[in-house]
Amino acid sequence: MMQPASTQNPLWQRLRAGWTLVLIGVLCLLTACGTGVPGLSQTIVRNAIALQLALAQEELSQQLPLDTSSAPKFTVKHVQIKQVEPTQIAHVDTYRVTGSYDLNRKEAGRSITQPSQFEVYLQPQVENKTWRLARLQGGTRQQAPTWGTYLIPMD
Repeated sequence: MMQPASTQNPLWQRLRAGWTLVLIGVLCLLTACGTGVPGLSQTIVRNAIALQLALAQEELSQQLPLDTSSAPKFTVKHVQIKQVEPTQIAHVDTYRVTGSYDLNRKEAGRSITQPSQFEVYLQPQVENKTWRLARLQGGTRQQAPTWGTYLIPMD
């Protein structure tokens, strides 16, 4: 079968190949880096996970007689965002973000990597430049749980 003359032209083939590569690159960037939410990045999510872990570790140390100086040091790596869902908490725009990450812990001179899942609730602040982590605070039998928010530190 004979192809149209315009597709047999070497210049046309190079242009088409170039545009194909550009489109593939743009699609890769959009799917790998983007969350679809202005200002929300993997760095913010990673810092939110680390903050949530630090807060949980602090709560445990208050409830149990633990020496926090010997608690394992950890870092959050390889964050993969699976889903971003808009919602509201107390009439404030919030995003429920879920996915996976690797938790690196240093314990007794060894480095241990543990694959983990996460769920964080993130609230954008003015102009989406800063974000807050929303966490459910434990209630009692007489009181319903409430939400507390914490400023997510930036690198």
